[in-house]
Order: sequence, then structure tokens, then C-alpha cells
Amino acid sequence: MTPTRRKRVRILLAFLFLTGISLGWMYGGCSTIPPVSGQLRTSDARSQELMAMAAAEAAMIGDVDQRLTRQLNLAETQRNRGWNNDAITTLAATRITLGSKDAAQLTDHARLSGWVSASELSRSVKDIAGATLACQGAQADLLKIEDPAKRCLYVMGVANETQYTQGIQAAAGVLTQAGAWTKSIDNVNNRKQAVVSFATALFNLDDYAAGQQMLRNEGDASWRSDVLAKMAMASDRVAEDAKRAQAQVSMSRDAAAAPAAARPSDVQLESNFYGKNLQYREVFQNQSKSRSTKD
Repeated sequence: MTPTRRKRVRILLAFLFLTGISLGWMYGGCSTIPPVSGQLRTSDARSQELMAMAAAEAAMIGDVDQRLTRQLNLAETQRNRGWNNDAITTLAATRITLGSKDAAQLTDHARLSGWVSASELSRSVKDIAGATLACQGAQADLLKIEDPAKRCLYVMGVANETQYTQGIQAAAGVLTQAGAWTKSIDNVNNRKQAVVSFATALFNLDDYAAGQQMLRNEGDASWRSDVLAKMAMASDRVAEDAKRAQAQVSMSRDAAAAPAAARPSDVQLESNFYGKNLQYREVFQNQSKSRSTKD
């Protein structure tokens, strides 16, 4: 065989060898690449990517209530999986939803709870700037409610989130401005409950002057005096009960089992929460639409 012929044979063999490898790779004979499949191959990275895509699609939902609810729940899922940066991105999109013209279609309850929920979830992923923006959104939307009596329904919820996001003084400010609004509540019992609720919250924030001024939105000094006395006794009762429990340790079993006599400090105040709960778990968590009702 001539050198030229041998060279041609070697080239042909090399070609056939490489062709065989290529075909084997293509058809799986020598490949580690899995075949094309309609069954999803799972991984943490793929789950994270798909969840981010789900959040992007949620931002395009036409029904604003469904859109807002879906965004908040996806953000919570991302938070729970430790994908905090993705949650921050989703919550930023949630704030866009709440600031859009579409948000006017939401009830006051859903819209304010949306802002508060976005703030809560932002705090949970250490996005303080995002939480502050959301809380400010809640404060601004609260002031947009034309009827002062209706505003009072959301004061406690907004003040609560303000405390965590902007501090005690800012929370006291939200409560204090509501004093004048309570006068628009027509039902006397509801109005007094609101005043007591806001005053109690201010006392809990150690702003006694503002709390007392809140009570003075009701003109009856006798009523104000009675409310403050009941508050004082209710506050003192905790300490008294602790002392009584300690004293009972040394009593006989029969004596300890005897019912305590009624005392003036057993007087119970009415519920000190006036209005609607705005927290995420109460309105949006695990829902397809918010739990808010028409105002």
C-alpha cells in the first residue's frame, strides 16, 4: 500500500471514529445529558427561578384584589424559602400595585391592609426602606378616606405598624390625630369605644398627656374619670393577682380552692381595640382574594 493510500485510509478511519462518537453522544450512548422530558427535574435553583417568574406573572393579573393577594403570598413563600432578595423584588411590585389607579377598586380595608402587610413582610426580610415606604403608603391612604368616622376604623392597625417601622413617637402621632375624627362617629357607644381604644394605646406608649387629651374628646368629665379609674384598677389587678397567687402557696388546699370574693378591681373594661385588623395573616395569608368586606 502506497503512503498516499495509507494516509487516505487513516483519514477515513478517523472520520468514522469521530462520526461514531458524535452519533453515540447524540443518541445517548456516551452521554450524561438526560433526555428531553415533560417531567420537571427539580432543584433549589430551578424552584427559585420559577417562583420569581410566578411573581412576575402575578403582577399582570387583571383583578387587582387577586393580584395584590397573590403578590403578598408569593412574597411570603419566597421569604420562607430564604430567597429574601426575590421577596424584596416581589414586595416592590406589590407597592406598585397599591400605588396604581387600579387600587381604587379595592375596599379601604384591603388597600390599607395591603400596605400594612407589605410593610410587615418587608420588615421580615430586613428591607427597612421598603417597609418604611409601605407604612407611609398606609398613612397617606388613611388620610384619603373622606369620612373621618371611617378613618377611625383603621387607626389602630396603621399605628401598630407605624410603631414597628417608624418608632413609638410616630405611632403616637397617628393615634393623636384621630382624636378629632372620633367626633364624627354617630353611634355614642362606638365613639366612646374608639376614644377609649386610642387613649389606651397612647397610655401603653407612655404618652399620658396625649391619652388624657384623647379622652377629653368626650365632654363628660364624670365618664372620663370613671374610665381612668377602671383603667387604673385593671392595670393594678395584674400585680394584685400575682401577689395573691404567691400568697396561696402557703394556704391549705381547701382554702386555696375557695373562690375569691368579688372586688371593685374585678371590673372589666370593654375591648380596647376599635376598628378592623390590618395584619397580613388576618386578611391575605393563604387566600386567593382578600378577606376584606365591602365598607
